[in-house]
Amino acid sequence: MSEHENLYMMCDDSPGEPRTKEEIENDRRLENDPKIQAENREFEKKMKALFGY
Repeated sequence: MSEHENLYMMCDDSPGEPRTKEEIENDRRLENDPKIQAENREFEKKMKALFGY
């Protein structure tokens, strides 16, 4: 197991079995998706405005 996979498993707070390599790769793909990153930035901006940060 690579250090990166080990880190994901240590940080996983879901109950039950450890995450599969496929789940880790899917999350990594989504984290690097420019469209999703833009949506996350927009959401963060809205929440900061809503809560006054």
